[in-house]
Amino acid sequence: MDFSKLTTYGRTYVSNDLLHFNFSHSGFGFSFIGSKLTLTLISKFEGDSYPVITIYKDSIRTDVVIDELTKEVEVTFSTLDYHEVRVYKRTESSVSSIALKMISEQNYKPLVESHCLKLEFYGDSLTCGYGNLGTSKDLTFKTIQESVIDGYVGLTAKSLNALVSVVAVSGYPFYHGIWNMSEPVESVCDLVSKADYIPKMPLENLPNWDNSKYIPDYVIVNLGANDDGWFNYDAPWIKSEMSFNEILALMAVEHNNLKKRIKAFLNDLFSKYPNTKIIFATEFVPLHFAVRKAILEVIEEYKNKNIYLLKFDMSSCNEMGANHHPGYKMHELASKQLVEFINKLR
Repeated sequence: MDFSKLTTYGRTYVSNDLLHFNFSHSGFGFSFIGSKLTLTLISKFEGDSYPVITIYKDSIRTDVVIDELTKEVEVTFSTLDYHEVRVYKRTESSVSSIALKMISEQNYKPLVESHCLKLEFYGDSLTCGYGNLGTSKDLTFKTIQESVIDGYVGLTAKSLNALVSVVAVSGYPFYHGIWNMSEPVESVCDLVSKADYIPKMPLENLPNWDNSKYIPDYVIVNLGANDDGWFNYDAPWIKSEMSFNEILALMAVEHNNLKKRIKAFLNDLFSKYPNTKIIFATEFVPLHFAVRKAILEVIEEYKNKNIYLLKFDMSSCNEMGANHHPGYKMHELASKQLVEFINKLR
């Protein structure tokens, strides 16, 4: 099929005659005249870690669990008329993948979007909306409990009438973390020019992304929560035979390495987006003091650049979702604060 006749959202790419849209909030849209069509979707997942998509039929939302490797999804309307269809991946790339193979309607056309802002988010599970639809912190995570659309990212996009691109992977750090040590990709910072994240795939083999295709007005960076394990006294690099002073000395080295990683990330972003404002959105969950200190020190070093600090105030809400992750109310509060912060910068 002719994918060039689609409007795409976030980072997508065509491979093997499929339109892949794997990062959270990525997807596609089109218009057509009719009352019904079928989307043929191809997916990969393990167990019940199904990808979930959100479809907007004109303004009506429907969420669909893609629980088959090849699934045909019917999109129906009550009238035979001009209609607009938008499809977004609600879940993240680390647990499932999805691609569009075919649209049954041949006379579809790209949409003309009238958004006033472009946002790009770099983050971890907080940005993916991991567990945000869960009703208890003790629930075991399932992908049906994850929704970037209902997370602070999607809520912010809706409030600001903004286009969104998301580069986020659960468990991933700024520098080093204990949750992704078996993965060849070390950090979300490595994915600035990548169109996808595929578990176990080396960075050089991931599909590339042309950053000139989407120049954001604001980049929002919400990373650091997964670096905490690297700066605790039970970090994997600390050996039992080390003295306290040796640990302190190496901790200082690792702190400096974290700063170098953040600065390299910023330099990479500014090389791609020289006029974009960058917002460090911190304390959605409490950061380790070493991570917080590194971010503040880097911001101070770059004080003449377009870099800003937003410290979320979550003191009025601690409603948790599945697996001890922020619930919907916390995402709603974070979105409200981010929207206010961006509006002050505009």
